[in-house]
Amino acid sequence: MSSIGGNVHVAIDAARRSTVAQLHAATHILNALVHQRFAGALVTGAQINADGTARMDFNLPDADNDALRALDEPTNEVIRSAMDVRF
Repeated sequence: MSSIGGNVHVAIDAARRSTVAQLHAATHILNALVHQRFAGALVTGAQINADGTARMDFNLPDADNDALRALDEPTNEVIRSAMDVRF
């Protein structure tokens, strides 16, 4: 059995941490807009990928692609507004 104790050395990749933080904030923005515009729909899954992309799943069987693409500009507007975000 091993004992608890000793030193731990940690290195944080600041660039990766920043990318993940930005993607995480963006998923919250998208989730809020989908909730507002699609009768309270909620996220059913999300993934932040190693390549700096993210995806979200929603249960929206009746939504057409044009309605979903229409969220691009409102999402960008929120991002451009530079709201104070704390992590």
